[in-house]
Amino acid sequence: MRDYAEAVLNHLDRREVEYADVRVIESRERNISTKNGKVGTSSSDESLGLGVRVLAQGCWGFASTDDLSKESLAAVAARALAIARSSALAKNADKLEKKVYPVPGAIDRAVARIKLEAMGVHIDRLSPEQEKYLASWSEGT
Repeated sequence: MRDYAEAVLNHLDRREVEYADVRVIESRERNISTKNGKVGTSSSDESLGLGVRVLAQGCWGFASTDDLSKESLAAVAARALAIARSSALAKNADKLEKKVYPVPGAIDRAVARIKLEAMGVHIDRLSPEQEKYLASWSEGT
């Protein structure tokens, strides 16, 4: 379990992160019900996952996953950091100069996904034409 926590922490930029912790949770449940002294039903369940908490720019970000692949551990670290950055932007919005700011890619994709889902649109993957179009942009809109 320590390896999972260390893998997540290693994906964080320590120059930007003021504090971070990872909690790995392994849970096991067993349930047995009886009726008239006899076993009625029995079940068991096991789960393993982790949550990462990040303090960056004076704000907290939290993300969790039950997918413990290398790719997912990197993604959950990035997601927690992106949430902390977003919280810092929101917290300091009144202090920001009025201009268009670059948005981290993870936040941009998350916002786009949420907006599309709200309209009932689900995109599994981009077509070659869409990939080409997106690659042609050097800056956001």
